[in-house]
Amino acid sequence: FALFARAARMQSMEGESSARSSSRKESQERATPLLSESTRRRWLDPDLRERPEERNNAVLSTLQLVNTMIGSGILSFAYVFSLTGWAVGSVLLMVFVSLNIVSNLMLLELGAAVGMATGDTSEIIEVAMQSTRMRRVVDVCVALEAFGALLSYTNVMGDLGAVILLRHIPGAYPTVIAVCTVLLAPVCFFRAFGDIAWVSAVSFCFITLTTSIVVAKGALARKAVPAWPTSSVGSVSVLGNYAFAFANQYATHETYASMRPTDRPAIGRAVVASALVGCVLIAAMGLGGLATVGASSNRLASTIIEALNPDLAVTKFLAAITILHLMAYIPNDFIIMRLFLCRFFDVNPLTIPKYRYYLLTFVLLAIPATIMALIPRADVVGAFQLVIALTGSIPIAFGLMFVPIYAFKLVCLDQNKGTDATLFPFLRRHPSLAYGYLVLTALVVIFTPIITVYLFVHDCLTSSCSSFGHRLR
Repeated sequence: FALFARAARMQSMEGESSARSSSRKESQERATPLLSESTRRRWLDPDLRERPEERNNAVLSTLQLVNTMIGSGILSFAYVFSLTGWAVGSVLLMVFVSLNIVSNLMLLELGAAVGMATGDTSEIIEVAMQSTRMRRVVDVCVALEAFGALLSYTNVMGDLGAVILLRHIPGAYPTVIAVCTVLLAPVCFFRAFGDIAWVSAVSFCFITLTTSIVVAKGALARKAVPAWPTSSVGSVSVLGNYAFAFANQYATHETYASMRPTDRPAIGRAVVASALVGCVLIAAMGLGGLATVGASSNRLASTIIEALNPDLAVTKFLAAITILHLMAYIPNDFIIMRLFLCRFFDVNPLTIPKYRYYLLTFVLLAIPATIMALIPRADVVGAFQLVIALTGSIPIAFGLMFVPIYAFKLVCLDQNKGTDATLFPFLRRHPSLAYGYLVLTALVVIFTPIITVYLFVHDCLTSSCSSFGHRLR
């Protein structure tokens, strides 16, 4: 029986691989390759595996999806709730939680509909929309999202280290960034996203501990938390924070492909559970942090740890474990950035020859660390909030939410393809979900960046760029 089951799985994988190759070949025949054939051969080692190893169970996969959401964005939600109030902020949380769940399930349904259930996200978009250009747009959006995330993580590590742990040492900000980057670098040399699920579990434990301590401090301080928005313009400007916090769509198919075949039927439950757990952590960190420092505090910044008293031992402990959380988290988004950047050039990072792979990884890891280390210390807070807001409102809302939902509408609703391979039939029975979230993501993409950039430029001209992180409380 075991041999029969294995043979059936192998046959299914071969069929899906054949369908993927055939569909991509048809699409690529209409596209101009970015690299010559001889160049691509130099970036190919045929002895290396082309697909991720199927090794993770449902629990590890769920934790990896949760951890992909909970990076540095969670630290901004005390600031976010100070603008939106807890009532409106909670409604927005529910909206973006449901958007996360629906967009992820639609991506999985879309993959099954085009015969690429365990395929790559951007390749599925390419086949569904019959457009290599759209695949490359998604590749760029995901690479930019991950790059923006890496900038924010590096920023927070340097800021917490300089402000709280090494506050009296000159040049502490770039020093902390350099040391942390060197320490986390070895994990970034893993090739596949699913290979580091255990690191995601460690990162999840660190952020859960941080959140628990912040909630306990909020329960003791009991500062007033506003129910309603304190700034209507400011509330719109932080919609990018919500999109940033609930972005893990780029990792869904990578997680699915890395799951053991026997655990794959649980992917729907993993998606829902990860979104709900992420929502609980974000709400707890935001409301607990705001109850700790108060909405009117002049210390309230875009990162809640920085708003705490830096002289207290508990604040130093929180800063230390938050830095550890980010050090364990960064490899997640780094591997995703490298993956989609390589895909843009039709290169598979799993099959890049060893020495080219090491050089590429080193260069890509050094770029965000160098950029953030060069930012003037006085502008760090404003830079953090700007990066998160713009990353959430442009590449995430467009490339990870709008485009996949539109592709689902095109293939599964308009053309009604793949009904015999459906994973989540309720999505087809309720087309209003697709239309409603298309409108929502379009509004976020169009209006949020305009307001965000306007507020940032206004602060830079009238006060200082760093004041953007202390906006309109």
